[in-house]
Amino acid sequence: MRSIGGNLKKDVYGSDKGYNFCYPPQSPGSRHVAVFEAPIDALSHATLQELEGWKWNGYRLSLGGTSHVALTSFLERHPEIRRVTLYMDRDLAGFVNARKIKTMLHEDKRFRHIRVSVNPPRMGKDYNEKLLQVREQLQTSQHQRRPKEAAVSI
Repeated sequence: MRSIGGNLKKDVYGSDKGYNFCYPPQSPGSRHVAVFEAPIDALSHATLQELEGWKWNGYRLSLGGTSHVALTSFLERHPEIRRVTLYMDRDLAGFVNARKIKTMLHEDKRFRHIRVSVNPPRMGKDYNEKLLQVREQLQTSQHQRRPKEAAVSI
């Protein structure tokens, strides 16, 4: 739950962090999962893929914060996964928790076979902020390329 007028942030009673937002791949059989802190970042990543023409097909999983519970549960349900990319926020909490999750996966014998990489956004705090910046840059460049038309009055 989030407050629109204050700083309230908490889980809804009875919610299970093991089952969080997951955007499935376009083609079945993917062995790759991209991990984000929030659903909006996962959806922004998908939009960036379309805007920038990335060739990528995999699951996009939101942790609902920085806890590894959703990822562990996902990996238990998807033993075919061979690669995890942590797209955590570009802030202290994101860096610290990406390192913790990477270490946890390497130390857990069930997940040692999985390649783990960390890929924070190069611009913006998170992938939603990056998307907003990319869209603004695209709009600016399209506006500048627009042909100039002369007005004629008689």
